[in-house]
Amino acid sequence: MENPIKNFICVSNYFKGNDFLTNLKKQGNRVYLITSEKLRDKPWAVDYIDEIYFMPGQDMDWNMDELLGASVV
Repeated sequence: MENPIKNFICVSNYFKGNDFLTNLKKQGNRVYLITSEKLRDKPWAVDYIDEIYFMPGQDMDWNMDELLGASVV
């Protein structure tokens, strides 16, 4: 039986986890990253991430309604 594609939503407020994100994608999964706007210019493994969402604000003061409603830019 073929393994179904899984969706992974990864949340990080630090620049970390590129190896993890890369390995998830190499295993055939969909990979989504939610991170802080201040980390936009970091060298994320963009070739292995399906979509990146940048949250405005500082780390832990993200607007939870925006985060849960996926209405971020």
